[in-house]
Amino acid sequence: MKNIKLTFLITALVIGIISISNSAVLGAGDCFQILLKDGAVTLQAPFEITSAGLYKDGGTIAIVVEDGKGVSLPLCLDRRIKLPENQRYIYVGATYPTNSKAKQVPMGGKTEKVLLKILKSADFRESRTVRGDLIQAVIDTLQAR
Repeated sequence: MKNIKLTFLITALVIGIISISNSAVLGAGDCFQILLKDGAVTLQAPFEITSAGLYKDGGTIAIVVEDGKGVSLPLCLDRRIKLPENQRYIYVGATYPTNSKAKQVPMGGKTEKVLLKILKSADFRESRTVRGDLIQAVIDTLQAR
């Protein structure tokens, strides 16, 4: 019985430490600068995803993130059907890759790492306009790079 209690306490401690470390990664007020085609945008935590949808072009995912001051950042993961896997970039500044405001983000670079932190820390409410599975697909893509 003592062994079970000890295992439970250790598990609870480990889970608590993981939760604390995840929340400590991004605190309220943390700022990130994202370069866009027409300048830069500074985003401040906390973040909320206000839109996450799918285009019928093969699966391009469009997301809009809003920061703690109400500044919005549209972005998308290009998954057009005829596009090779190694050309499926993230774009910021627009929710579709061919939009004139869309800026391609280098794969595996600093901007992708910042976007990953933002998406992982962002709150969202599952709805018709915000799909959690699409947010997770973008997170999984970014983590794999």
